[in-house]
Amino acid sequence: MSRQTILFLCTGNSIRSQMAEAFLKYFAKERFSVFSAGISPGGVHPLTTLMMEEEGIQMSDQYSKGVDEIPLETFDFVITLCDHAKKLCPDSIQANIREHWPIQDPIAFAAGEGVRIAKFREAKEEIKKRVIDWLDRFDRT
Repeated sequence: MSRQTILFLCTGNSIRSQMAEAFLKYFAKERFSVFSAGISPGGVHPLTTLMMEEEGIQMSDQYSKGVDEIPLETFDFVITLCDHAKKLCPDSIQANIREHWPIQDPIAFAAGEGVRIAKFREAKEEIKKRVIDWLDRFDRT
């Protein structure tokens, strides 16, 4: 039986969708084929890597990519992590089930580095919780 496929989609594929991909790969091991992409990819943010390293999760196999670089056109699940990606998700990406997790963009804060790191941690914790909750729901169905 083939593994179910999931795509995490965000604007830049630099923070939220990268974290979601890393968490699901970590918690679900090999149960899913997990992808992430961005509407306008902008490179993995260094604080994203730092946040995941704090969790003991390495992201060395992940990179920022656009929707045109993902190998599938149909997914079992597509989860958008920002309103922009939800609105602009290309029609070419089909999903059996769509979900929207509106996670605040931690880069949107113009405050100092300490505040920015705190906002990255908040986003990381929310994404971690949502991934764990999603896996729980998936396992119950």
